Amino acid sequence: MKTFKALLLREYWEHRGAFVKTPIIMGVVTAVLLILAYLFVENVDVKFSGGENLEYGVAHLNQIPGDDIRLITNHFLTGMEGLYHFILFIIIFFYLLGSLFDDRKDLSILFWKSLPVSDLNTVLSKLVAALIVAPLCFWVFLMASELLAMLLFSLFLLINGANPFTILWANTDLLGHWAAFGMGCLVQGLWALPIYGWLMLCSSWAKRRPFIWAVFVPTIIFLIRGWIAAFTLTAQSFSSVTEILKSLSIIAINSVAPYESHNQFIGDVDLSNHNLVVSGDIINSMWQSLQSGRIVFGMALAAAFLAAAIFIRRYRNTT
Repeated sequence: MKTFKALLLREYWEHRGAFVKTPIIMGVVTAVLLILAYLFVENVDVKFSGGENLEYGVAHLNQIPGDDIRLITNHFLTGMEGLYHFILFIIIFFYLLGSLFDDRKDLSILFWKSLPVSDLNTVLSKLVAALIVAPLCFWVFLMASELLAMLLFSLFLLINGANPFTILWANTDLLGHWAAFGMGCLVQGLWALPIYGWLMLCSSWAKRRPFIWAVFVPTIIFLIRGWIAAFTLTAQSFSSVTEILKSLSIIAINSVAPYESHNQFIGDVDLSNHNLVVSGDIINSMWQSLQSGRIVFGMALAAAFLAAAIFIRRYRNTT
């Protein structure tokens, strides 16, 4: 257990730039954009109308129905969480793609193999870092970023003489959104397991450019399968290709955007549409997606990929 914990700490310290600095930068950029948006709108309004429109809008904030305020804040928070999920997947994608390749490339694998650490623990520590450590880092800084955004919104309201507690905080379910993001990390990890396993297999196998193995090989195989279906011109062949494409699209959507796992939630902000995006519905949707049998097949496929990656790492020490 101590050895495995040390391996996890190694992964964290070696990749803290991706796991920690990336969500911090995203939060800072979001805060700066909110401030610039506020200053831009205010300056434009003062320039063209002397601030009358802005004063009129602030004066009528208290008259806006609570559902409309919740609609705006929930769309903003949901969109922000969706962006964090997408960036998290990109970070994990490239992290796993180089997880077993980079130490062979710089020959540091010879040092690590001189230590009393098994290949099984090494591979599993990298997978756990992708499934738990990275999402936890993003979760913590997502909560901090959303809290900072809410504080900025509150400051904007206070500057204009409005009460942020009755207008904003009373109509925003921050805890629910934070719980939804945590659930989203779980759903994202489970659905993406076959992708993660394949990336680690390519990372352990490739002598050069693991990205080509990871992306172009499956693409070529699928294209060949499509060509076979096109030349045979049988309904069964086309049905098979369609089913494969459907399964791949479901895995891809749930891996990149877990909030979209069962139903469409993120839409255009329309104050005349009171179809409110609530965190409870999002969590329930993601829970339903976990009951799919495709997850079980994905886990079995991931286990096969990981077993192959462990076996290859045992005998491949250089690129």
